[in-house]
Amino acid sequence: MNIRQLEIVLSKLSTFARPKARLEQWSTPGRIAAEILFEAKKRGDLTTVADFGCGTGVFAIGAALLGAERVIGIDIDPEAIAIAKENAKAAKAEVEFIIGDVFCFEGKVHAVIQNPPFGTVVGKQDTAFLKKALSVADVAYTMHAHPSATFINRFSGFDCELLGTYRFPLPATQKFHTAPAKEVACDLWRISHGSKT
Repeated sequence: MNIRQLEIVLSKLSTFARPKARLEQWSTPGRIAAEILFEAKKRGDLTTVADFGCGTGVFAIGAALLGAERVIGIDIDPEAIAIAKENAKAAKAEVEFIIGDVFCFEGKVHAVIQNPPFGTVVGKQDTAFLKKALSVADVAYTMHAHPSATFINRFSGFDCELLGTYRFPLPATQKFHTAPAKEVACDLWRISHGSKT
């Protein structure tokens, strides 16, 4: 499967009909997810993978389709997991989905790939998700609101590499949204254990 084929599959997955603002449920577009997953594959990081706050399963399903040995998708929202399971079935992807708080996850994986809450509703969720990812994985591919270098630099003792900045489309799905849609800049980081350079 090439990157364009993966983008097409991921773009066809069902998303949130009514995203929950308190959970910051914003779906990662298929194009962006495919680029991130191919970067992880190129670097040899798609072995055992967890998708924290997996939502409708785009990263988990994509990792499975690219041949990861084991993929786990974790989300606290049962409705999101129900959509993710249907998406995995439609895509013929083998993913283990868990309904639960990512902070209770006790397994070990090689990589966590996540688009965590940015902490706009519940403060410091981005920090908590990243700390948890780095406690269970050798490497984390993680997205954070741009600019994020100051935030990431607090994680001393890790190798932190900015892989790129993406323009994320955010549709108007909540009553408090005043514009039809907008774009938000998000930074993608690869963070691994080791001496920070």
